[in-house]
Amino acid sequence: MRGVQDDTGEVQLRRARSDDADAVARMLDEGLADKFRPAFGRRSLDAVRAFVRADIRAQPERRIVAEAAGGIRGTASLSISGDPPPALLGPVRREVGLTVATRAFLVLSALGVRRMAPGDAFIEELAVATDARRQGIGRRLVERCEHDARRAGCRRLCLNVTSDNSSARALYESCGLSVSDRESWFLRRLLFGSPASLLMRKRLA
Repeated sequence: MRGVQDDTGEVQLRRARSDDADAVARMLDEGLADKFRPAFGRRSLDAVRAFVRADIRAQPERRIVAEAAGGIRGTASLSISGDPPPALLGPVRREVGLTVATRAFLVLSALGVRRMAPGDAFIEELAVATDARRQGIGRRLVERCEHDARRAGCRRLCLNVTSDNSSARALYESCGLSVSDRESWFLRRLLFGSPASLLMRKRLA
C-alpha cells in the first residue's frame, strides 16, 4: 500500500508498538477531546495514555499508526466481531483512581454501546494530527482498516460519528460508508455537546 506525501516526507502505515503509546495518547486526547475530556476532566491525557498502553499490549495488531519523519501523524483502531474486549478499566483506575475512572466510564456509556453483529468490523478512535489534516492520512487509515477487515473475513465495516462533524462524515462517505442509524437523546447532548450520533456502515461482502 503506497504512502501519501506531506511536507515532512512519505507517510507509512504500520502496526502500533508500545513506544508509540504516548504519541498516540496525545493525539487522541487532542483530536477526540469532545469525547474524553467530559469523561475524565483534567486527568484526560493520563487516562487515555493508560488505556492506549493497555490496548496496544493486548491487541497490537488492531491499532494502526501513520508515521512520517519519525513522528506519529495519525492513528486508528479496529475492533473485529468476536475479538475479546481488552480489559481497560483496571489500567485506567490505577492511573487516575477509582472515583475518576468509574465516573468516566459511566459518562462514556452515554455514547451508547456499539452494535456489532457477527461479521462486523468497527473503526474506533480515528484521529489525525492537527497540522497533518487534509493530506490524505485519514483516508489512508480508513482504507487500511477496510483492508484488515476484509482479510479477517468481515462482511461490514462500521463506525460512529457525531452528526455535526461534517468533515469526518464527508471523508467516510467518500470511502463508501453510509448512515444506517441515528441516535439522539438529551443526556448525550448535555455531556458531549453533539446533537446526535450516526452509525455508518459499508458492506464488504
